[in-house]
Amino acid sequence: MKTVAELNKIPDTRNPIRRKINMSSAPRAKISDITRMTGLSHGTVSMALRNDKSIREATRIKVKEAARKLNYVPNLLAGSLSGGRTRIIGAMLTVATPDLEPILRRLQELSEAENYTLSTFFSYYDDEREAAAFRHLCQIHAEGVIWIPGRMARKSFPANAAILERSGIPLCILGIPFENDRLKHLHVGGDKRKAYEMALDYLLECGHSKIAFLSASAARGETGEMEREHLKTIRDIFADRSIRLPETNIFHADDADLGGFSAAAKIVQLNPVSRPQAIITSSSKLARSLKIGLETLGLRIPDDISIMSYAINPEDIADKWLSGINIQLNEHASAAWTNLTASGTPDENDIPGTLCYVNDYQEIIIKPELIKGRTVSCLA
Repeated sequence: MKTVAELNKIPDTRNPIRRKINMSSAPRAKISDITRMTGLSHGTVSMALRNDKSIREATRIKVKEAARKLNYVPNLLAGSLSGGRTRIIGAMLTVATPDLEPILRRLQELSEAENYTLSTFFSYYDDEREAAAFRHLCQIHAEGVIWIPGRMARKSFPANAAILERSGIPLCILGIPFENDRLKHLHVGGDKRKAYEMALDYLLECGHSKIAFLSASAARGETGEMEREHLKTIRDIFADRSIRLPETNIFHADDADLGGFSAAAKIVQLNPVSRPQAIITSSSKLARSLKIGLETLGLRIPDDISIMSYAINPEDIADKWLSGINIQLNEHASAAWTNLTASGTPDENDIPGTLCYVNDYQEIIIKPELIKGRTVSCLA
């Protein structure tokens, strides 16, 4: 195979495809080019390109249109050297799952709207990979990091968080941790108990008294651990309210996605008199497989049995086919972003959710939302 230098020696007339490779490029457009085209000052153009709210929208549109025509690309490195800011926000996730799509989408939307670079990493439960990513974010002087850890009980969790702390990089953790795992950083999360209470209250208001619960509590690994925490929460709520939840009305799936099918097979075998009137599921994925399974086996939803889900997916909210609780993951992302990018201390009115203080750190609790879909019937 010939090298580039050898190809360049072959005359163009021999083969038009083998033309001399031109490594040069057109001069890069500068802000001064935009100022000449628009007639605006350098400062106004610069602020408009940064979406500065003090610049009128019409002016921002005019500047961006000129930048598009000139193929202008901002030099983020030069901007960080001159202004002391990199406009980089890091996002660290354990794994890429469909459940986290609302968070990543909102972070991407915010970064684009506010002219930030979103630098995303996945650790896949590798503590050293996680630590290396944090060190890299320190080296590129990220202005903040949003961390969505799978579990906070790992021994490496405080050590990896300390990497950012030593570099003075603000950290926001999505997901309210457990009591013995809390770190002195901002935490953003939902109130799981409140969400389940809303689901239960809605079913009771609709006249349902025989209520069951389905979770993937028989699953292996971290998924099983998290699902068993959901089960403990629902048991505590029923006990505190003196509502009966017999073991026969608790269904343990070993698959977090398709576990509803095995639960459906057990439910249809129950005597119709003792069969639960409604089922709360720990996720919309379980609710979906449960609905398909029950309908395949001859039960009508919601006429024969109602389904209420925790943590409804955005696509399920859009058409409202499923009744349940929206834990508003997109608002979790907005709250984290606002806290990290706001200059100074953000006003409580600017933060979605409730800001509270626990010991030496802050928590932002995002309020869950009740979705009245088509899978719950009212008996009352």
